[in-house]
Amino acid sequence: MKNVFDLTNKKSVKEAFLFYIITVIICGVLAGVLSAIIAIIFYPDAKTFEEGRRIGMFYGPRIAMIYCFAFALFAVIKKSLGTTILPLLLVIISPVLGFVFGGFGGMIPATIITTIENKNLSPKNDEKNTQEDVNPNKID
Repeated sequence: MKNVFDLTNKKSVKEAFLFYIITVIICGVLAGVLSAIIAIIFYPDAKTFEEGRRIGMFYGPRIAMIYCFAFALFAVIKKSLGTTILPLLLVIISPVLGFVFGGFGGMIPATIITTIENKNLSPKNDEKNTQEDVNPNKID
């Protein structure tokens, strides 16, 4: 569970689900807080619950859209998947789903991106016992 927010490693299904739940909660809280701050700063004459709800319904999806896009793009950058078509399509779809369904929909593509293998961590780079490393006759 320590790798939940480590975007460089491929996540298991359990880690991806936990990542999804946590990021959706963060998205909801962030959208609510930022909508409230926007309402206080730009709409000081809004006094009723209905006016506050209207402001939140306008800004909440836009904040979720930016949040979901940023998470998906950051995951693609951290995993060096910029040359692969599927992650790029998921980055494009993420803000659309974030606008329509909020964080619940927008974080699904970002979560899928976290389950894709990192291009920088190939098996060749992870081998520690190469012939050069175990050669006893090698002089440095």
